[in-house]
Amino acid sequence: MRAGLAGYARSGKTTLFNALTGLHRGPEAKLHMGAIKVPDPRLDKLSAMFKPRKTTPAEVVIADLPGPREPAARFAGGAARSGGALPGAARLRVRRGPAA
Repeated sequence: MRAGLAGYARSGKTTLFNALTGLHRGPEAKLHMGAIKVPDPRLDKLSAMFKPRKTTPAEVVIADLPGPREPAARFAGGAARSGGALPGAARLRVRRGPAA
């Protein structure tokens, strides 16, 4: 899964990114990328039962996007025109209760 942290400059995006990934990125205004392996005890049990050659846990890739330093109206229009806007949005699935 991929997710991006977006928001205004100095709103805590990089602090959250550092806490989630365990990395220590500075406050410079540039794109930071990090990956988190998702621990799953079910995967460990299945791996012990079937003994596969390779076990690959789920991974979440997080992007810490630089925030706008200009007024919001000017930034949004300029970024979209110059190709700096994101081409799509991350899709997040939230599981509420047992699977059907």
